[in-house]
Amino acid sequence: MKKQYYHELNLLNLFEKKMKRTPYFCLIFPILLFAGYGDFSPGYSGYPNYQERITHVWTNLCRTSPAAFRDTLIVPVCTGSQSILTAYPAVDPLYWNLNLNRASRFHSVDMAINNCWGHNSCDGTTPATRLGTFYPGISWWGENIAAGNSASLATLRQWIIEGTTCPPPADGSGSDGHRANIMNSNYHELGVGYAYNSAAMYDHYWTQDFAGNASAYADRCLVSGSHDFSLATNKASFLLNYFDGTGKAPSVKSVVVGGVSNAMTLWMGAPSRGTYRVDLAKGSACRNYYFAFVDGNSTACRYPEAGVLVTFGEGGCTNDYLPPESTSVEGVLPLADEGISQHLFGRNLLIRASDPNVSPLFTEITDIRGRRLVRKKWNRDRSTEITISLPKEMAAGIYFVRHFLNQGKFRTARIILVD
Repeated sequence: MKKQYYHELNLLNLFEKKMKRTPYFCLIFPILLFAGYGDFSPGYSGYPNYQERITHVWTNLCRTSPAAFRDTLIVPVCTGSQSILTAYPAVDPLYWNLNLNRASRFHSVDMAINNCWGHNSCDGTTPATRLGTFYPGISWWGENIAAGNSASLATLRQWIIEGTTCPPPADGSGSDGHRANIMNSNYHELGVGYAYNSAAMYDHYWTQDFAGNASAYADRCLVSGSHDFSLATNKASFLLNYFDGTGKAPSVKSVVVGGVSNAMTLWMGAPSRGTYRVDLAKGSACRNYYFAFVDGNSTACRYPEAGVLVTFGEGGCTNDYLPPESTSVEGVLPLADEGISQHLFGRNLLIRASDPNVSPLFTEITDIRGRRLVRKKWNRDRSTEITISLPKEMAAGIYFVRHFLNQGKFRTARIILVD
């Protein structure tokens, strides 16, 4: 059995000013219109992969709910761990950053392919140089590395426990560097890198790169989401990190799996800054899914914002994401089955209900950031159709149409505008 290894590095503001710059070319693709937060970025298909995305979720769960994370996921497997994560208060979640994802993936792949171990790259390049090359202008930064575990949660436990020996070192002892990095409130962005090579010494290689730069996505309330199979027998657990800095709880919490909306409940943390979960029967093949919330300001939010996630590892499923151009227009439930149809004629969206009893209370259109652009009320006593003229500011891109029904239910479909 191969051993498990780990290491952390926390160098704050020690960025190397005279690093070598790598020349690069920039291509702008029209697909940029379809990339939203949580989606693959143009030119970087596969970032993040499934292992990296779920590690992001576990990391944020620990940051926002350290005591609950410890008591639920650490104490049962590590005797004497009741006293850790007490000196670290709950902190804000970390937002995904492509530059950090690329840097951490590069390092994990480098260690796996070239069979080296440490924070320096296999050619001796320092982490400061590596991070600066991928992320010019990075400020405060830190790095955790681990090897030997195939599962994300097991790897995060490895970092929190500081290895495999229990009881773990105390908070603030100087031997809890991984834990300190994960709980550091100075960090706002995260990139996780995962790589596998059965010919390497430790098989599985993991890297976490943290940065203190302000995130461009800090206005998103759906921070990260994914699925996991380790929490319940024969179940797929769907997890979503939610954060609202104003303290407002979401009014709708759901994950749409295979076109069916499933209500989620708060698992750990506070309603406005916690992790929501629902367990569903494990499937036998790939299933598409996305998270659909309505925040405390009645704004619809989606993660990922344009494409869909896929249940990697379910019944041999090897896919983890589908971009919007690979998926059909879909709703929380098939809109036709709900008696609602919609057709786009130029810049006029015609919506019909089969009879007044299924007419929505109101319909709204949002952009991929969840910002509401249109809201129109239905007259349910008489009307079975409405026409919405799309505002001029709605340029080519992806938008979401959400129909709000009785009893807090809603139905969502996606429309794509082209020039």
